[in-house]
Amino acid sequence: MYGKQNSLSLFGLIASFSILSCQLISGKEDAANNFARGHYTVGNEIVDLCLDRIRKLADNCTGLQGFLVFNAVGGGTGSGLGSLLLEHLFVDYGKKCKLGFTIYPSPQV
Repeated sequence: MYGKQNSLSLFGLIASFSILSCQLISGKEDAANNFARGHYTVGNEIVDLCLDRIRKLADNCTGLQGFLVFNAVGGGTGSGLGSLLLEHLFVDYGKKCKLGFTIYPSPQV
């Protein structure tokens, strides 16, 4: 769901993948590897902005089928904000598909 995508295939989405600077969201602080901080404090401050951007992108889609969500569980932002965002997507977009890809930290890196 990037830009003005009307493609229904994953390969079409990947082939035309681009991130515009107006789609990037940043905050003043991170969640300090703390799930609760990412979910309840820092995440709570930024989740409405995230959902607003998602809404704008979804409105440009003619046949929105769902969402691909990538998040890491090694820190508070990925796990805390990621789960908060998924909760809101379930409420706002009901039966639309939400496919999550969770990235686990590796002890070898």
